[in-house]
Amino acid sequence: MDRRSALRSFVILSAGVALMPSCKEEKVKGTVSLKHVQLSGDEENMLANLTETIVPAKAEAPADAAHYFVLAMVDDCYSSEEQKKFIEGLKKFDEAAQQQFNKPFAKAGTEQKHQLLREMETKKESGEAINFFYNTTRSLALQHYTTSKYYLVTVPKFEMAPGRFNGCFAIEKKPA
Repeated sequence: MDRRSALRSFVILSAGVALMPSCKEEKVKGTVSLKHVQLSGDEENMLANLTETIVPAKAEAPADAAHYFVLAMVDDCYSSEEQKKFIEGLKKFDEAAQQQFNKPFAKAGTEQKHQLLREMETKKESGEAINFFYNTTRSLALQHYTTSKYYLVTVPKFEMAPGRFNGCFAIEKKPA
């Protein structure tokens, strides 16, 4: 074996060894950097799918990311015990979807997602952490939607049955 072919084989082998760790499938790191709550990319994606299922984005409404609002509120406004319960509930919620559909919540179909949410609404004994997670996520996602510019500007407000009182308007005299 000559020296050139030995060096060529050595370079190819060492390049393959150097590139091998990048081929390994690792968990994706979350895109949001928070102070107290740490999520992986898969968990963040599952939360984004859940908030999208609770408040679907419409064509005329801006595509807001309600899961960022949920994460920021949980990170800033909740105690450390509640944050731990939220994270535990998030993991158990995804496990429940995995058991029911044999795939994670993020990869489930729309009808399957709605079915799981209906079951969460009707069954309250599924677990304290799951219920805390779901109720917190649901209330914060709805709060995000109802305080958005789109909702405040375009959604008409409810008026009571008789309507407004308008005391100043012209009365036309009818000819007799």
